Amino acid sequence: MSKIIVGMSGGVDSAVTAYLLKLAGHDVIGVTLRVWMSSDGKDSRCCEIDDARRVAWKLNMPYYVVSCLSEFNNLITAPFVLSYLNGTTPNPCVLCNRYIKWDKMLESAEVMGASHIATGHYASVVQKENGRFTVKRAKYAQKDQTYMLYRLTQEQLSGTIMPLGQLSKEEVRQIARSAGIPVAEKKDSQEICFVTDGNYSDYVEENAAQVVNYGGNSVDKDADKSLFSGGNFVDKDGNKSVFSGGDFVDKDADKSVFSGGNFVDKDVDKSVFSGGDSVDKDVDKSVFSGGNSVDKDADKSVFSGGNSVDKDIDKSVFSGGDFVDKDGNILGRHRGIIHYTVGQRKGLGLSLGYPVYVTKINAAKNEVVVGSEESLYSREVICNDLNFLSIPELREGERLRCTAKIRYHHKAQAAYIELYDSDKVKISFDEPVKAAAPGQSAVFYDDEDCVIGGGIII
Repeated sequence: MSKIIVGMSGGVDSAVTAYLLKLAGHDVIGVTLRVWMSSDGKDSRCCEIDDARRVAWKLNMPYYVVSCLSEFNNLITAPFVLSYLNGTTPNPCVLCNRYIKWDKMLESAEVMGASHIATGHYASVVQKENGRFTVKRAKYAQKDQTYMLYRLTQEQLSGTIMPLGQLSKEEVRQIARSAGIPVAEKKDSQEICFVTDGNYSDYVEENAAQVVNYGGNSVDKDADKSLFSGGNFVDKDGNKSVFSGGDFVDKDADKSVFSGGNFVDKDVDKSVFSGGDSVDKDVDKSVFSGGNSVDKDADKSVFSGGNSVDKDIDKSVFSGGDFVDKDGNILGRHRGIIHYTVGQRKGLGLSLGYPVYVTKINAAKNEVVVGSEESLYSREVICNDLNFLSIPELREGERLRCTAKIRYHHKAQAAYIELYDSDKVKISFDEPVKAAAPGQSAVFYDDEDCVIGGGIII
């Protein structure tokens, strides 16, 4: 019997993951990462704590809440805003999986003495013949989530279990119903967790001033810490706090070590926290350590796709600019580049007598380039900020056959990948693909439906 930490979002997938592992005889502990909170105090759809707590109570398992509010702002929401200011379309969930969810869950596992973590993703962790770990597409393609997992590291994958890879969503719901799990009929979240109304441009506009003026606008290429990392909280005796990013214990606190009303489940036999205010002497690494937001193997910025504010960008990008064609002819006025993405047709407000689509966003000039639908298609796509799973790297001169997808809901298409300018990958598709948007991820698959790797479209 293994001790396993299950990431609990409050949804049915993570609930059934915990149930199946308990059914198999494992010692299961539920952990919810509190990553975001609205101005009125509501949690995001990724961390609905009340529902997760109800599931843990129903399954009679220990349950913890770990606050990651500061790390999430620094590593996910701030880069999200900066990406839109640069005219690119980001994948915040891709970064969150690697730099928040897996980092914090594995740190929790280390503190609590667990051998693995488990998640409710629709995918399977496999080890290839070459010894490397990767993720394999879910049996039911409509729920496959491997696209969002391509940035995970070998260390992260080697300690991860994903029990739902062979199940359909309806099968998962049926298991939940049979077990009496209270979230069996809960609807899936469809939007980015911190943009609750789905209006990305409003979110960017509301948060841009804070982000742009927040401690500098770029990450040094040699930096191994967060762009916005602060110092250490200390207790009254000057000892460093184990809580990074604002989650500190007041020197007079005699209650839970968790800020914001979070607690250690009453049924936990032995808390990892001695006396409430410090980490047990035998724990050699805090679950909340501040230096682990960026993976130790990362040698590049976590702000993929050029998500720093270019020095030439006018920071009043909300005041509008010109729609232009590919030759620079002005066709009209736009509302601000944050309102547009490559491939967009609706909501342009142009009356040209023929349909046009956004083909490029030039943030430095505050211009939105439009053109015909045909102009959106391309056979070649270039990616940087690469991460490989099933192979360690692409070798110089190697041309690898694969299928590749350029966004989450894109059906993977046959292609070749090869190195380009030493640190990029060129994807050559057999057939043209439509609207490859800078900032989105391109993910490559082998003939066994396993992820080879991926990168950020430029």
